[in-house]
Amino acid sequence: MSEPVQSQIAVDYPAGNESVRDAGLGSSTAPSFRHHLGDAAIATVTIACGFIVGFGLVSWAVRLAVATTMGESLLGVAEFTFRNSTTWNTSAAIVSMAALLWLLRDRHADRGAMASSVTIRRLAVVAVAAAPLLIASVLIVGPETVYKAFDLPLLLERADGLVTMPALICPRTCPDSRRCESYCTNDDGYRDGPLPMAVTDGERVLLVGDSFVWGTGLQDADRLDVVLERSLRAGDPNRDWDVFNIAQPGLAFSAYVEALGHHVPRVRPAHVVIGYLERNDLLRVDDWTRVRRLGNRLFAAMALTDVWTDHQKREWRRLDEMLAASPQQLPLEVSVPFRASLRRLVELQERWGFDITVLAYDGPSRLFGDVVGPRFRVVWLDSGGAPDKATSIPGDGHPTGYANRKYAQLLMRELAGPEVARLPHTVSNVSAP
Repeated sequence: MSEPVQSQIAVDYPAGNESVRDAGLGSSTAPSFRHHLGDAAIATVTIACGFIVGFGLVSWAVRLAVATTMGESLLGVAEFTFRNSTTWNTSAAIVSMAALLWLLRDRHADRGAMASSVTIRRLAVVAVAAAPLLIASVLIVGPETVYKAFDLPLLLERADGLVTMPALICPRTCPDSRRCESYCTNDDGYRDGPLPMAVTDGERVLLVGDSFVWGTGLQDADRLDVVLERSLRAGDPNRDWDVFNIAQPGLAFSAYVEALGHHVPRVRPAHVVIGYLERNDLLRVDDWTRVRRLGNRLFAAMALTDVWTDHQKREWRRLDEMLAASPQQLPLEVSVPFRASLRRLVELQERWGFDITVLAYDGPSRLFGDVVGPRFRVVWLDSGGAPDKATSIPGDGHPTGYANRKYAQLLMRELAGPEVARLPHTVSNVSAP
């Protein structure tokens, strides 16, 4: 029997086409440096897309949970979950990952060096899982970790039922005189010193509101409560003025009333000042129950995935549509809970005997007409036009330190000036000095 003949087909590459030969087409030669460099580029982009996909999956899950918890309709759940920029980003990342992995398989189809292809695919899986695992681990450790580690604004329900920032006592200072993103809070979760126990000495003022009164973007010295206390003590030294701040960013009118019901018996203020931003407070008039319904961990997940911002924008659009549909009358889903909170506020006033001054940041309001009187006043500044850089922090609209000094002058007239008794028992406009 004759020996089998082994034949070999030689492939001749035209001169100047060594790159084709080096690329390994029809050959089993080792990958070139250029080939490894291409794999590295594909791996980098694939891993980046994996992170985007993982983050998007978590965002979808959080949005679905939020919409379901807040009682949205099926259409509302689908709209809130998928009708957003996260959907477009995640979808684009999924398509890009699929294309890159297909390109990777095609590049390695005719060579034995499949190890790098498998490695990149495993790294892509790890990248997709990284965001869910990171967020899950943070939430397992505790929602407070989100606030302390990431400096994200986060509201937590306390054991006594109030929704506040977590306590974070620290010596941090603001690196920029115009902006401050790191805040320290007292044991009650408020950006102020310790709240006093119930005593009767001194003239006490209790401030409540949202991020405008909290002092977002400001150093402590420029907060409204600090500026107001300094102004009152300088302008009326015969009385021992103390101003306390129980404002919290992200909440609204119903939450203000709940906070007052909790702290008024402890502080015993003679005056209560409510910072009121109508469009914002009407938007989340029933946020007290809605936030508590979400729970601490879900709310922390919303902060980590920036879902809360999208939720606010969506609610603003809905409110604008409702107001446009009935400009002369507020929709029942807005007016009914607001009126209930207003009745509760009046009951607290009658029981504890404090005066109320509503500081209307965006001008006169049509919602307090039934209760305005000598002990319930609504005041605002005449800005003379749109907010400018002197009174509004660029980019987010919160008051500057200069604006708070103007507000403090306005409030000082109401709280300490001799003209308070001569004010008409109606909503009054006070021009800026």
